[in-house]
Amino acid sequence: MIFLCNSKKVGLVIFAGTLAGLVFATKETSIIILGTGIFSILIIYLLDNNIRIKISFSVSHIFIFLVSSIIVSILFYSSFFSNSVGILDSLKTFTNYFTKAGSNSDHIHPWYYYLKLLLYSNNDKIFFSEIFLFLFSLIGIYFSFFSKNENRGFTIFKFLSLFSLLQLFVYSAIPYKTPWLALNFWIGFLILAAFGITRIYFILNKKASKIVFTSVIAVILFHNLWQTYNINYKYPYQPENPFTYSQATLDVVALAQRITDIADSIPEGKNILIDVVAPRSDYWPLPWYLRKFKNIAYDYHVRDEIFYFPILISQPDYESDIIEKLYTMPPPGQKNLYVPLFDEYLELRPRVELRGYIQKDVIDIYNRSVTK
Repeated sequence: MIFLCNSKKVGLVIFAGTLAGLVFATKETSIIILGTGIFSILIIYLLDNNIRIKISFSVSHIFIFLVSSIIVSILFYSSFFSNSVGILDSLKTFTNYFTKAGSNSDHIHPWYYYLKLLLYSNNDKIFFSEIFLFLFSLIGIYFSFFSKNENRGFTIFKFLSLFSLLQLFVYSAIPYKTPWLALNFWIGFLILAAFGITRIYFILNKKASKIVFTSVIAVILFHNLWQTYNINYKYPYQPENPFTYSQATLDVVALAQRITDIADSIPEGKNILIDVVAPRSDYWPLPWYLRKFKNIAYDYHVRDEIFYFPILISQPDYESDIIEKLYTMPPPGQKNLYVPLFDEYLELRPRVELRGYIQKDVIDIYNRSVTK
């Protein structure tokens, strides 16, 4: 974006507009990214005389940029002109976003949530901290604005500093917070940390000092690799992982495989009727793992017609209601015996149990196929 202001090439302007349109078509938080980006450029333009001399805003280029971004956004939101309602929905979504950002109590966190998440987490299983990278990013921000050599072309780092700091401020001010939103600003801080490390290394004059500094960086790198292994591979969904936030357990994969194996053994195949019942529609990511099945109902209450479904998946809260309706709602001669679908305890997420039920006739067919 910062280089766009200096360029006179229309191709680059169209390319930038295309990227902006793709960002807008990706998620409603794009308004924060685009807004802080534009605001960062304006601050640099107003406060830096050297930049103000070099940068010239062309009205025609701004127009081309906007048209390019709007066209790309319309293409994706309309599913390439097959869904015109999607264009209007792309604007209406901000009403939902601003409502969600201020009133969804499940995701309301204090202003320091992201800083605490990234800088220090410690429990019996995981110690996580990126405070050293954060400190180096602050050094990078310092060198971006206060380098003694004005000819080094640090404009991009000035932009990145403002862009990252503004995003941190905005995301911290919004009550609605989830861990993955930190990626929007933390990537910028990591780049600035690398810049700060590089500047310190080249400022050091003595070879011994450079060796000591390199050793320190190597220790920090090892620490980050170790904690990356812990949170991604050793404890990927456990509650002790500071970044787990409604993560599914591996039991979901086992559940999907169990149902797939059963479906492959019966005539209906993946057209078998399945009903998933969860309070507050809390069944994600089952729709993804069961996406190959064509006849799945996702409910937040137990429907009266539940006896039509050979396979049922629910949470324990609904068990008594399911049992009652399975044996009181079917017309005469249409009652079926249901047995447990799983042989072991399964969880959707930590401490969120899943239970399954299947018609005995169906599981008998599967068992016979396995024993052949």
